[in-house]
Amino acid sequence: MSVEEAGSDPPADDPPAAAGGLHVDRRRMPRAAVEIHCSVHTGAHVHSATIRDISAEGAMLRGVPGLLPDDVLQLRLSRLPGRPIVALVRGVSLLGIHIEIAGPAERAAWQEAVRDILP
Repeated sequence: MSVEEAGSDPPADDPPAAAGGLHVDRRRMPRAAVEIHCSVHTGAHVHSATIRDISAEGAMLRGVPGLLPDDVLQLRLSRLPGRPIVALVRGVSLLGIHIEIAGPAERAAWQEAVRDILP
């Protein structure tokens, strides 16, 4: 999951964005807006969080303070009891924490858990 950096230049082959400064969505996977409660484990800390959007390879979380890009976390969902999903923080913005599910086995478990709501 790529997170577009604020202020980055639009691609030259996107005339409306280049001319007018419009936001260009460069994410690889389509997203679905959701509100799924979860717990996030970072080291010895456990946070109650909300997943705000999902894709086949990641999500955006709210309610987890103090995370930085490249931090590793475990995400626990009621849809997948007993199996935490390992993820990497790819970005932090005013919208939330942008995470990427780590590795093929983790992605397969994630996709199974959220398959009914993936776009």
